[in-house]
Amino acid sequence: MTSTAILGSSISLNTGEARIGTRSAMDFAYWASAYVLQGNLQNDGEYGQDTDSAPAISWAADQVGVEVPTTYEELTALLIHVDASDAIRTRGALLIADSRIAVCLSVSMVVDLINGNYVIRRIESLSEEAIWNYGGLLPGIDY
Repeated sequence: MTSTAILGSSISLNTGEARIGTRSAMDFAYWASAYVLQGNLQNDGEYGQDTDSAPAISWAADQVGVEVPTTYEELTALLIHVDASDAIRTRGALLIADSRIAVCLSVSMVVDLINGNYVIRRIESLSEEAIWNYGGLLPGIDY
């Protein structure tokens, strides 16, 4: 099996078996974006079908060796709560709004589930920041 170095860690290019040797927020954010960029393969490429981003977050966390629940309720119960304004500026932090969860990739860039499709997008304004109820950090991820 072929492997390559990403962020100083050796990973398998077979995403079904990929594991990196660190639990860093940067690596978690990488895998969250990889979920989008690989065409949502966990959903057999059926765009517009997802209603809950918790399974994608669980998959990304699993890639760095952190096990988290796959349902919204269980995942949000597990989080360490932080202010949404802090989470927006923290790579790998989660943003929570009602039944929606987004993953922060960098300052104001997020992986978000909109109309059943995963997208990578920029949070453009303070008024848009206000839609998030709170932020969350996953136990086991190094922020």
